[in-house]
Amino acid sequence: MKSFCADLKKNPFTAITGVNTLFIGLMNQEVFKQLDFKGLKLALGVEWPFKML
Repeated sequence: MKSFCADLKKNPFTAITGVNTLFIGLMNQEVFKQLDFKGLKLALGVEWPFKML
């Protein structure tokens, strides 16, 4: 998670997608809280129940 946040800090991004658990994990990282979101145009989160086989 920390290395992913470091990559986001080095590389400006305009969109981010993921599941809710990813975004919760990111929000718990101090580095993520310090990112520059000026260029962000789209944030898409998806979550759905799944059936255990």
